[in-house]
Amino acid sequence: MNRIVQLVPAYHRYDAIGQHIRTLQRFFTEAGWESRIMALQADPGLTEGVLPATEEGLREVGPAVWVYHYALPSELTLLFARAPGHRVLVYHNLTPPEYFLPWNPELAFLTRSGRVELATLAGVVHLTLADSRFNAAELEALGYRDVQVMPILVDRT
Repeated sequence: MNRIVQLVPAYHRYDAIGQHIRTLQRFFTEAGWESRIMALQADPGLTEGVLPATEEGLREVGPAVWVYHYALPSELTLLFARAPGHRVLVYHNLTPPEYFLPWNPELAFLTRSGRVELATLAGVVHLTLADSRFNAAELEALGYRDVQVMPILVDRT
């Protein structure tokens, strides 16, 4: 299995997660792996080569190393949980809901839902990565074991 597929709900050009994904894709490609990106949406100019994140896309790709970049709840969580092959979770953080509650209850609900959803993946991942020790501790509190820290990678060249 020399195929890596990175899953992300929203693939953006200028945010940290998008930069991290592109840096990893270059690394995987240079190492001789087939590297793909699947997203629910992508910024204009990033859509070329990005597969739609659907059940059909999952079947089309087949067995792979699936890397899920998690920062918000989405329908990708169920897709990732069923992905054939090895599953790697990369946790980029969910802002605690109490920070949003005074001024945006809907956003507070979204981040609270994200924590509940995130906990459901604890038993289905083969490798768990967090982009900081703080985020690793959050995952451990949700039942994840042996969480490794891998900072966000950005290639400025």
